[in-house]
Amino acid sequence: MASWDRSVPVETVPGHFGSTWTVLGLGVPTWVGVLTLVQGFGGLVVLVNAAPPWRATRWAWFWLFSLPFGVTAFLLLSGPLPGRPTERASSRRLRGGWAFVLSVVVLGGVQGSL
Repeated sequence: MASWDRSVPVETVPGHFGSTWTVLGLGVPTWVGVLTLVQGFGGLVVLVNAAPPWRATRWAWFWLFSLPFGVTAFLLLSGPLPGRPTERASSRRLRGGWAFVLSVVVLGGVQGSL
């Protein structure tokens, strides 16, 4: 494991059961890695089986899942917001092709900054 500043020594401390996982480039305990996998799988199940999502199509949300916190954004924003009127938004939603381009551009920027 390394830090961004090469002059700073980093000591890896094993997590539960003597292993660590990497999530978004960070070493995390095993339970956080497992929770991230469960959230991703749960988000995919909701995407496939729930009512059509708001703000973006299913394919758009699928591509946005590849972004950091994409699954969390889906689980929070794919339906009506709490405390807001439940009137359906217009038919203008983010489409799959534009979401793919957005995710490639954002991931390219994220990878370039690391």
